[in-house]
Amino acid sequence: MTEAVTEILDYLRQGGPIMWPLLLCCVTMLWLAAGLLMGSGAHCQHRVPTTGVAWLDQRLYRLESQRQFWQPQGQLQAITLLATTAPLLGLLGTVNGMIVMFDALSHTGLHDGKALSDGIAMAMITTQTGLLVGVPGLLLAYLWRRRLARLQRQQTGASTC
Repeated sequence: MTEAVTEILDYLRQGGPIMWPLLLCCVTMLWLAAGLLMGSGAHCQHRVPTTGVAWLDQRLYRLESQRQFWQPQGQLQAITLLATTAPLLGLLGTVNGMIVMFDALSHTGLHDGKALSDGIAMAMITTQTGLLVGVPGLLLAYLWRRRLARLQRQQTGASTC
């Protein structure tokens, strides 16, 4: 287990300082996705108390249905934001890696291949990580958006759960 943690920390170190915000994006996105998964069966679980007045009961039911729909929408928007931010952070890491590479080139010339390869590695690792975080996040957001739209259509088509 320690070897895997060491490899992950080494990968983060090679990617440079941009890897930490990328890691935060990834963990936050996974946390939000887990919240969506855990709350996916919450639709129609909470019964709205009846007042005995038909129009009021119907209005309370509609409000509860809308609340149950909009809460996951907020999580979905946050996932979409993080998924679109991750590749941009990867691009920022690419620029940072290229700056490191050109700085090493200006100080050592072409004599120090390690300094050049470290900058190129930093650039490529952050690009790769940004895409590895962003692409699945966008796919997840798309699938959840479709599911929520289907649930909303079902709720508007049915008057009771």
